[in-house]
Amino acid sequence: MAKLTTEQIMVGAAMVGRGLRMRQLARQLGVTEGAVRYRLKQLAAGPKEDGRKGKPTALDGKEAAVRAVLEGLECWRVTGEGRPAQAQVVHEVLVRDHGYKGSYQAVVRHLRRAYGRPAVRAYRRVETPPGVQAQHDWFEARTRIGGERREVQALVGVLSHSRAKFCWVSAEATQLAWHTGHLALFERYGGVPLWVRIDYVVRHIIDVLCPIPLCGRGCWCAWTGGIWAARRGT
Repeated sequence: MAKLTTEQIMVGAAMVGRGLRMRQLARQLGVTEGAVRYRLKQLAAGPKEDGRKGKPTALDGKEAAVRAVLEGLECWRVTGEGRPAQAQVVHEVLVRDHGYKGSYQAVVRHLRRAYGRPAVRAYRRVETPPGVQAQHDWFEARTRIGGERREVQALVGVLSHSRAKFCWVSAEATQLAWHTGHLALFERYGGVPLWVRIDYVVRHIIDVLCPIPLCGRGCWCAWTGGIWAARRGT
């Protein structure tokens, strides 16, 4: 089951406020209706006070080490400009270079207590109506399958309106896998978007997916050219 992000919940709340049924929203997000109701109820109730906020953490007495890590990462918390370093990165550096044995959550609590929450950055969002656009990204990843670390190919689709994310995984990067992955995403969407933005298909992946040379650049050029011609009505 997909894990809902804060953005998905906020967009979902707005869609429900405009009359979208809870069942339809759950289907679009790929979760159960109960999960949507629970998260919307949490959103309406507002943030909860962390009962561990004032309690000691594993980083008490190690403030100098934390500051050294933040300075090395050129973090906004100590430089006053730029972007804040991710707490996960800070945790990894503390474990690697300073022998830290505490939890990641303790690092998060310490950073919030000592430096406060980072300022909310401006976020630009381009609105698209439902069913108009999706973005597909193809990339490689390493994961554990049957107790063995293996490289897999993943095709990730994101619906531009709801920002719902779906992932299809293959053991190989072939032309058949490419088309099968798109068909699987379209089935998960419940239809084919009007536009599909193909992103992060780098040169060597294109060569693998489209080995037949056409017009000097492989059949990828002919395939995409055919799509654009069809959409222009030519």
